[in-house]
Amino acid sequence: MLIKNKIKIAIKQQNATSVNNVGIRTTHLTDSQAEKLRNLCQLYPKLFSEPDEKLTYTTVVKATIRTTTDNPVYSRCYPYPMFLKSEVERQINKLLEDGIIRPSRSPYNSPVWIVDKKPDSLGNKQYRLVIDYRKLNSVTIADRYPIPEINEVLSHLGSNTFFSVIDLKSGFHQIPLKSSDIEKTAFSINNGKYEFTRLPFGLKNAPSIFQRTLDDILRDYIGQCCYVYIDDIIIFSRNEKEHSTHLKNIFTTLEKANMKVQLDKCKFFEKEVEFLGFIVTPEGIKTNPSKIEAIQNFPIPRNLKELRSFLGLSGYYRRFVKDYAKLAKPLTALLRGEEGRVSKNASKNAKISLDQNALDAFQKLKIH
Repeated sequence: MLIKNKIKIAIKQQNATSVNNVGIRTTHLTDSQAEKLRNLCQLYPKLFSEPDEKLTYTTVVKATIRTTTDNPVYSRCYPYPMFLKSEVERQINKLLEDGIIRPSRSPYNSPVWIVDKKPDSLGNKQYRLVIDYRKLNSVTIADRYPIPEINEVLSHLGSNTFFSVIDLKSGFHQIPLKSSDIEKTAFSINNGKYEFTRLPFGLKNAPSIFQRTLDDILRDYIGQCCYVYIDDIIIFSRNEKEHSTHLKNIFTTLEKANMKVQLDKCKFFEKEVEFLGFIVTPEGIKTNPSKIEAIQNFPIPRNLKELRSFLGLSGYYRRFVKDYAKLAKPLTALLRGEEGRVSKNASKNAKISLDQNALDAFQKLKIH
């Protein structure tokens, strides 16, 4: 298969570039590790998805959308710039070709937003279709399946020496929807109406459904050699031999469940690897330099939205900041109403002005 040839060429070229034909970083590998990786990948041709290959779906589960009412939820469409018409049509056609959506006659309807994504490697603008399922979510019965606690996961990764991170291609779209719930996902755009046959992004229960699915698939290995956080999978081992065995076990299990891995976004046999916004190393967990830079370069907040963004960003690393809550108190006080509780109803664009105490707190959090 083509994927085998790509991997073989990529491993051979490891001394020429840090990113090979399929995006696997290989300059850190010894010849022995490179050979093990090549052999492992060639054992699982059905696991790795080609960029233009039609995305398949798992057969181990079907997602459901349980609602408090059988009355169809309907919202009018949002207008979007006409210069994006061809881009929208391109994305819709790709979803149709992959069987992720299909034409719909559903009485349900949710509107669509077009949002900017990060530019590609050449600096070209990119866009994402976002279905606004807020009205549907408001009548959806919550799935209480727990998402893992990040700090608990990270605390179990220390003392290991090899790490790999597995990226599942368009993870949610690998979960099929129960036939009777497909009509609930309907959306319309460009005078056309469609509905998802797979689990779409934007549903309130999508993360819990996906977490449960991956937990069920990898149940025998979670906590032993891997952890799953929604669609992020990290594999950890004490030595190279053990790591090869762990990778083989995870590959076998994912392939059996008909899951697809995006090879160019995976990392293998790493001594340090980024996971959930942190750097995981044999010595423990470290901060991610790119996120620290983002904190240090954050401008003075001018409204509640910007203040919440800064507190969310800096608070993510609160475990590394002594007395974080005390330092941040002058800033969190700006979020509180007269009753001393955080106001969820305040407009995100409500203007704020930082007094000297708040400015001092802002600067202290930026340099810690």
